[in-house]
Amino acid sequence: MKQTHSRTSAFTLVELLVVIAIIGILVGLLLPAVQAAREAARRMQCSNNFKQMGLAVLNYESTYSRLPPAAMKGGIGPVNLGHSASGFMRILPYLEGGNLYNQMSAVGFGDAANYWLGAVDPTTHKILDIMQGSTFSAYRCPSSPLRETVTIQNRQIMWPSYILIAGSDRHRSADPRAFNGSIHSSGGVFPGSISYKIGAVTDGTSNTMIISEQSQWGRGVNAAAFPLLRTSISPTGSWVMGSKNPRIPNGVGTWSSTGTHLDGSIPDTDLRCYNVTTIRQPPNAGGTPAWSEFRACNTILASAHTGGVNMCRADGSVQFLSETVDLDTLRNLADKDDGQVLGNLE
Repeated sequence: MKQTHSRTSAFTLVELLVVIAIIGILVGLLLPAVQAAREAARRMQCSNNFKQMGLAVLNYESTYSRLPPAAMKGGIGPVNLGHSASGFMRILPYLEGGNLYNQMSAVGFGDAANYWLGAVDPTTHKILDIMQGSTFSAYRCPSSPLRETVTIQNRQIMWPSYILIAGSDRHRSADPRAFNGSIHSSGGVFPGSISYKIGAVTDGTSNTMIISEQSQWGRGVNAAAFPLLRTSISPTGSWVMGSKNPRIPNGVGTWSSTGTHLDGSIPDTDLRCYNVTTIRQPPNAGGTPAWSEFRACNTILASAHTGGVNMCRADGSVQFLSETVDLDTLRNLADKDDGQVLGNLE
């Protein structure tokens, strides 16, 4: 009787390599699509953050009949030796941050409380202890590659992604004597120690930008340099700190009476900006001119989103702002009362 033997089929080495190659190609094709989908979801979440912040500003205005200040000092004089609370701190009750706000309110928001977190006075250390580990997703862009916290006096303090808009460098109020050759303006809603009524936005709330992004370092700027481009990341600053100069720009030499950073005998000469920026260049610009570095007043708008940055208008609406936007159009958008017609924002 003849015995037959069945042969078990198997992949040859060549066939196996072909299969691996095909799988590699498919993964290569699918991975960009997955990454794009993830970034689209992150960009949508960032846009939602702006919607929340815009509504918080409007709710603040509804409560107090004024827009929130970027900082609020009591007036020119010797009591103004510290930094007051930022505009981001002021709108916390409308962003589910009421508990933190109430703790800070108990410390105080006026001249008696110094929100410069490098200070050694007991009040500042109370602020540091309250801020330790406190985070708010509404203040963080999920696409941002920047680290989430900064260490200040041995506490981990949140590093935010967003910036308040003070105006543009071409506004009639602009003072070019700010820190490191920067220009500070009161053309926008958030120049500093002032709380505008909504009627001050004469260009219309839908034509005025109030918040945008600083969630990425600028184009061509390496990671070692990026802290220099954020107003909230000086070694002892944070998102809770507003500028300490009580003056509001209204032309050359009006913001700082001396044109120097600090004259020890005159407390209203501080030329630095914190958590606000005056628009001077387009989004995602490259390079690090001195006037765009932290403490200066023209830190750049930048994001990790492809092609531009998110922004919020004074009416609470949100739009993606193209990095190719005409600079004069961007300036007009930053100013609340320049009377100019907006161009194309795409």
